[in-house]
Amino acid sequence: MSSSSREAILAAARRTAQAHGYSGLNFRDLADEVGIKAASIYHHFPSKADLGAAVARRYWQDTAANLESMLAETPDPVRCLRRYPDLFRRSLASDKDRKSTRLNSSH
Repeated sequence: MSSSSREAILAAARRTAQAHGYSGLNFRDLADEVGIKAASIYHHFPSKADLGAAVARRYWQDTAANLESMLAETPDPVRCLRRYPDLFRRSLASDKDRKSTRLNSSH
C-alpha cells in the first residue's frame, strides 16, 4: 500500500469525522470512498481507534502549520489573533463545497 493510499484514507476519514464525528468512521464506507478494499485500511490503521488518533493528529498538525504560516506572514500577535477565526471559516467553507460536489455528482 502506498503512502498516497494512506493520505487518501486520512483525508476521507477527516471529512467523515468532521461531518459525523468519531462514531461515523466506518472502514467499509471509507474504503468505498477511497476506492480500495476495507481490509486494506487495516494495513495502515490496525483499528478504528488508531485511525481516529491519526485523524486527530493530522488535524492538529495542519492547524499548527497554518498558524505558523500565519505568524510568518504577520508577526504581529494581535493581527494573528484577528485572523485566527478565518482558518475555521475556510475549513467550514471547503467542507461545505465538498459536500455540495458529492451531492451533485450523485445525481
